Amino acid sequence: MSGVETYADVSGISFTPIDDITSHLDGSYVGTTVEFGGTPSGTLVILFDEASATNIAEALLPMEPDGDGLTDMHRSAIEELGNVMTSGFIDGWANVLQSSVEHTPPEYVDDMEMELLQIVTDQLGPFQTHGFVIESTMRTEAVDFECEILAVPNEEELSTALDSLLVERKAETSADSDDLF
Repeated sequence: MSGVETYADVSGISFTPIDDITSHLDGSYVGTTVEFGGTPSGTLVILFDEASATNIAEALLPMEPDGDGLTDMHRSAIEELGNVMTSGFIDGWANVLQSSVEHTPPEYVDDMEMELLQIVTDQLGPFQTHGFVIESTMRTEAVDFECEILAVPNEEELSTALDSLLVERKAETSADSDDLF
């Protein structure tokens, strides 16, 4: 969708207590947040350290941006990348769960720790206990960049969706447990 061939290496997936998510962040991040609805609903946050954000945004831009640091053009490119990554993640999730999941347009944020705190306190409250943190390094032919994907699905809805998966459908998934563990 972005026109840039991208490869991903996932170095870890952590099922992290909500209270520990912000302590997982060290340094300054930029990225996107989206809310998704369906089965399950929740929030998805894609985090880039500033150097990775600059590198990948410039690889996506058709021309050199004016100004230093992250410009409006960089932010727009990061939102578009967030949209592409979110769509792939959410579509894959919906396919496995055989459900329909829609998401809001990505919103660029540059104070990720405060945004995560706001998500945790305002939207999830005391009813949500965990989220998934997916650490990955992504590469294109021109640039390497790191990102973290934080998925915080509604636990009750996710549990219901996972419980409804049929063992008979295992042949429909391409995941090989030997490759994963």
